[in-house]
Amino acid sequence: MTDFEKQVARLRTLTRLNQLVSSSLEIDRILGEIASAAVELTAADIVSLWVADEAAQTVDLRAFSDEAMGADHPRRKMRFGEGGVGWVALHRRPLAIPDLQSDTRLANRPWLQAQGLRSVFAVPIIDRDSLLGVIAMAGREPFTFESDDQDLLDSFVAQAATAIRNARLFAESESRRREAEVLTGLSREINASLDLPTILQRVADGATELCGADTAAIALRRPGTDEFVPCFERGLKSLVAMCHSITPGRGAGGHVLVTGRPFRTENY
Repeated sequence: MTDFEKQVARLRTLTRLNQLVSSSLEIDRILGEIASAAVELTAADIVSLWVADEAAQTVDLRAFSDEAMGADHPRRKMRFGEGGVGWVALHRRPLAIPDLQSDTRLANRPWLQAQGLRSVFAVPIIDRDSLLGVIAMAGREPFTFESDDQDLLDSFVAQAATAIRNARLFAESESRRREAEVLTGLSREINASLDLPTILQRVADGATELCGADTAAIALRRPGTDEFVPCFERGLKSLVAMCHSITPGRGAGGHVLVTGRPFRTENY
């Protein structure tokens, strides 16, 4: 392929990706197309795209240039600082490893070597000082980037950033819309009913839906005691049934009773 033909191929691919990014909110499909295009137009043999969660300090594998190979990938999630992808997420800097044998930072080095891959180049996806994700490229030879290659990689990063940002904005908008619907419905029921059990059950239902929880319960004080008993449940009732009562200082609910403040943990 001549240089002119390469330029035409690049322009066609980038135009197609730009159209897809601007017309679709299917983030996994878009990221998959970007990964495939990166393999097609660069020296990479495998490309993966990871989406960052800065609150949880993790990156999730969301797209792979080869879906069959990606399904066999040993790690679907990395903590910031873990492995090569996690290193890029933590430091927000590109990472170039020309020879896997010489660098111990890669958490999935044995898997990469089993695929016959020798080198890795990964870059952060940053938008307005926010880390959105990481693009990781692996090849059978060390990566060398000419100015045109760098421009192409910058385009892939920009497209991925736009796709992730658009998907998040849409999700936030839908969440706010649904929250307004649930709260409006709950307010309507409170104004229309004097039946406390019905209202509290609706609160438990709404809390489960809006928080994306598997289960929710409202506990009421047992008269004459400091003990609270779950009465209105939604979701996995077997889990709620394990908690026959809540007393001050015991468990998450007991902690809330003592402190008077919300309690949250990532690992119960």
